Amino acid sequence: MTMAPTSTQGRRWLLVQAGKGVLGFAVLGLAAACSPDDENETDIGGCPGRSGSAAGLDWWRVDFAYVSAYVLVRGREAALVDCGLGSRVDEIGAVLGAAGTGWDRVRHVLITHAHLDHQQGLLEVTTRAPDAAVYAGTAETGQLPGWLWRQLRPVSDGEEIFGLQMVDTPGHTAGHIAVFDTDSRVLVAGDAISNTINGLQGPMSEFSADMPTAAESVRKLAALEPQVILFGHGPPVQRDAAAQLRRLASSQ
Repeated sequence: MTMAPTSTQGRRWLLVQAGKGVLGFAVLGLAAACSPDDENETDIGGCPGRSGSAAGLDWWRVDFAYVSAYVLVRGREAALVDCGLGSRVDEIGAVLGAAGTGWDRVRHVLITHAHLDHQQGLLEVTTRAPDAAVYAGTAETGQLPGWLWRQLRPVSDGEEIFGLQMVDTPGHTAGHIAVFDTDSRVLVAGDAISNTINGLQGPMSEFSADMPTAAESVRKLAALEPQVILFGHGPPVQRDAAAQLRRLASSQ
């Protein structure tokens, strides 16, 4: 029998159990509910998976209910930001198909940070997309599986991959990165920010390495003035994104 967590283990235990099939829904107010006026909804499992297109970049959310990954398509190539748990990788394939692409066009896999709910599916992903390079923040690479090291490329702040700017956003983990498309102003925030039923929040303190540094990272992301924000936890924000993020940054 799976034992329940102690109070200090908290919400991430529930998120991981969700990936194992114990839970199939967002927990403890972490993920905001889908609202009727959300734009560009498509029916891809669970809460509708939203998509968008701007300035030559198409994005698709892979919604696992408790965590999200994102498919980014530019021309005939695709990038994947985070990949969830291995048991859910077929759902990424379904979204790739809905996006008009496939595993053979995935050339880049970007991992925002090494927590299991964001990277445990790497073996299955790299098996399906063997030509894809895998990227993570320099300070994060040592936390990823050893078998991956030959394929893994550390990235640093300001580096450009697939036309996307890498943004160092430490605090939740030491090597956390966010991904920003300067043309469309789409920000993939990982866990540096979450979208909760109470609005935008910084990372959960009980699962973060350095909360003062995390607050600095929130302010750094706010300065980018994104038009769309895609989160590891919670649905995308496509309206007044910059203003909402500025309000969060000012409260840190």
